[in-house]
Parts: sequence; structure tokens; C-alpha cells
Amino acid sequence: QAVESPATLRVAMQPIVQTDPAQISSDSEVLVASHVYDYLVDVNSASQIVPRLAKRWTVSQGGLVYRFSLADGVLFHDGSPLTARDVVWTFDRLRASDSGFPTVDLYSNIVSIEAASDLEVVFTLTQPNPFFLYDLSDNHALILKEGAADPAQFNGSGPFMVSSYSPED
Repeated sequence: QAVESPATLRVAMQPIVQTDPAQISSDSEVLVASHVYDYLVDVNSASQIVPRLAKRWTVSQGGLVYRFSLADGVLFHDGSPLTARDVVWTFDRLRASDSGFPTVDLYSNIVSIEAASDLEVVFTLTQPNPFFLYDLSDNHALILKEGAADPAQFNGSGPFMVSSYSPED
């Protein structure tokens, strides 16, 4: 039998229904989305918050302001750079009251999200939330490119690129 290129990964699983990370729910959808896109922060096997797109962060004395420094040089699969504006756009989208997304209540404690620079984003909360960093690792909190019109294009910044998608297969 012929050996395939080591750069190709083929995975068989149940078909995915949702391609928008904001609406994923099945294990298959979470698996695909978490390989194509990336999180600001994540939770490791010891339930500790670990860096992903955010390489470091600080929390204000009162626990209301979270300042994240993003990794430099991260690219979306289309070649455009990831910036703080993408993070702001993603979380504003996830918390929009008219979106119907399951994350609206989860992020209702956020007063504002601002891009302080190209690689720095600031979240301000209405009240302290000791679980806020964990909330940012929610399955739906995968960072999209600002203005992403069609998440089915799979333009993420994660380690895998979708080269073909056949929902009927």
C-alpha cells in the first residue's frame, strides 16, 4: 500500500452540523473547531489556565480589568495577522444580546473589550469573576478573524487547515 504524505491527517468521525464556533455543540464539532481555530487561553489537564494566543496577562487589583498580550507573528490561514481587533470582534460577537449564541449570558459581565494596541486586548468587567479566565476557554470562544462573514470557510489560526469540506460525505 502507498504511504501518504506525513503532512496529511485524515480523521473519521460523526459529521459536523455547525461550522460556526459560536454554535458548536457536538464532540465532532468541538474537535474540528479546536484544531482549526485557537483560544485566547485554555485549561490544561490539571485544570490550570495556560497561554494559547495570549502569551501573558495581568489582572487588576480589584479583579475588574484583564489585560492580555497576544503572541506576535500569529497568522490566520489566509495569511493575515491575528490582532487584538480580532479578539475584540470575536468576544463582542459572542456576547451580543441579539445573537442567540449560548455565550451571551456567560459574557454578560463584560462592560467593554478594547484593543489597546495591535497585540494587547483589555477586558473590563462589571464585577469580579474568579472564573473569568476559565470562561474565556469555553468551547465557543475560538478566535475568528474580524468581520468573518462565513465561518464555513474555516479561516482559523489553529494548527490544522481544512483543505476540503464535504458536508454530504
